[in-house]
Amino acid sequence: MKKAMSVLLAVAMLLFCAPMAAAQRSISNPEGEFVLPEPNFGFFQRDTRGAALQITGNVLKQLLTGTVEPKTLMDLMERAPLIEEGDDLPPLKEQSAEVFINSLFTGGFSSAYVALRETEEPGVYRFVVFYFDNQGEPYWTYIGVYYNAETGRVYSLGGQGLYWLGYEFEMGQMMVRTDAVNSWHRSMGYSILYDILAPVVGSFIGTLRFPFEYNGRDYMVQIWRGIYGWFSNGGEIGLYEKPTGRPIFWDCSDTQLDISMQMYKGGRMLFDFGTQHTWWLGGFRVNSPANLVLPWGLGMTGSIAFEDPAMLEAFLASFEKNKDGSITGKAEGMTFLFEWGM
Repeated sequence: MKKAMSVLLAVAMLLFCAPMAAAQRSISNPEGEFVLPEPNFGFFQRDTRGAALQITGNVLKQLLTGTVEPKTLMDLMERAPLIEEGDDLPPLKEQSAEVFINSLFTGGFSSAYVALRETEEPGVYRFVVFYFDNQGEPYWTYIGVYYNAETGRVYSLGGQGLYWLGYEFEMGQMMVRTDAVNSWHRSMGYSILYDILAPVVGSFIGTLRFPFEYNGRDYMVQIWRGIYGWFSNGGEIGLYEKPTGRPIFWDCSDTQLDISMQMYKGGRMLFDFGTQHTWWLGGFRVNSPANLVLPWGLGMTGSIAFEDPAMLEAFLASFEKNKDGSITGKAEGMTFLFEWGM
C-alpha cells in the first residue's frame, strides 16, 4: 500500500516548476536574450502561470483520456527561459529555498518567475525562481529541482525523490518513477499486508517473491506488475532482507545492485526504466483508467547484477523453487535476466 503513488502530486510538482517564454532565449531559441520581467503583483508571472496551466492541463488530459504524447510536454519545456553563465542580470539577492517557501505561504512576495539555468552537465538544467517582494525588490533562489532535456526527467539530487516525496516525473515516457535510494520508503520496509491492502488505494497488482538465505540473513527479491493508484500501469523490483527467522516484516536492503526494468502492454513497450544502482525500482506510466490493464495484461523484462557468486547461487535456487509458468530466467555471468508475462 505504501507504494501506491499519487499522480496528483506529480501534477502539483509540474504546476510549481513549469516555466515558459517563447520570445526570449530558451532551450529551443538559444540565440535570444534573457530579460527579467517587471513584477506584476499577480503571484506567478504570466509566462510561468501559462506554462504551468498548459503542462498541468496536458497531464490531466492524459489521466482522463490517455491521448497526450510525451513530446507535447517536452516541447513546452523547450520554451523555458534559459539563463547562461555570464548573463548581465540586475543585482539580485540570493535567498534560501526555505525563505522562499515561507514567503510563498505568508504572502511575502508579489510575483514569481521560473527559468532554467545551465549546469556543467550537457542537457541538464537547474530550476531557478526569481521573485519580487511586496516593495518590488528582486530575489532569486534555486529550488532543488533539475531537468534533463534529453529524457524529460524532472528530479532532485540526494536520492530522496522530488521534494523528498520519493518519486520523480519523466516527461519523455509520461512516467512517475522512483529509484530513490534514500527515500522515505526505506523506513517502511515491506510486509505482505501492503499487497493485501493495495486495492484500498486503487492498486491491483500481481507479484512473485523469491526468498533465500545468504550470509546469515534472510533476503528476498520481489517483483510486481499491475494497476497503481487508479491512474497508472507499472511495475517494481525490490530487494529486501531481515534477520533469519523474523516473521512477516522485511527491511529494505542495505545492499544495492544494478537493476533494470522494462514494462510492456499488449506486446508494445510501455516504458524503459534503464539500469540503476539501487535496492528498488518503481515505474508507473500515467494513463486513463479506461486504458489500464490488469496484471496479466502486462509484461516485464529485467535484470539484476549480483556482486557475490554465493548470493547469486542462493537466489537462483529460490527462483527455481518459487517460479511459476509465467516467468522464465537465466544467469549470464553474474547477471540474472528474466521475462515475466511476455
